[in-house]
Amino acid sequence: MPLELESHLAKSRSLLPKLALIFHLAADGREEEIPLVQAQRAVNFCAYLEAHARRVYGCVASMPLRLAATLGQQLRRGSLGNGFGVGDVYLQGWAGLDTAERARVAIGVLVDAGWVRPSSVPGGRRESEEYMINPAIFSD
Repeated sequence: MPLELESHLAKSRSLLPKLALIFHLAADGREEEIPLVQAQRAVNFCAYLEAHARRVYGCVASMPLRLAATLGQQLRRGSLGNGFGVGDVYLQGWAGLDTAERARVAIGVLVDAGWVRPSSVPGGRRESEEYMINPAIFSD
C-alpha cells in the first residue's frame, strides 16, 4: 500500500462511528444505541470511499511509470539520440512530458531501470546533465 494512501486511511479512523451516528440521527435518532443496520450502512459507505481513494492514489503513484513508459517508447523509436537532456525531452511535447519536472521524473525512472545513464558534460560555467541510452533497449 502506498504511503500516501496509508496516511489518508489512517486519518479517517473515526469516520465509521461518526457516519453511523449521522445515519442514525438522520433516520430517527430516538433510540439511545445505534442500530446495527446504521452501522452496516456506515461500513458500506466507508468501503465505497476507500475504493475511490485507492483509485485516486493509484493514479498518482503510477504517474512516474506512465511518464517513463512514454519516454521509453520515444527512445526505442529513436526520437532522441545519445547525449539528450531534460530540455530535449519536454520540448518535444510528448504526452505528459510537457514540463522539466515531469521529464526529470521520467528520466529518473529510466535511470533506475538501466535504460539510460547520466553523463555529466562540462558546459561553460556550469555542467549540463546529459543522458546516454543503453543500446540493449533496442533488442527484443
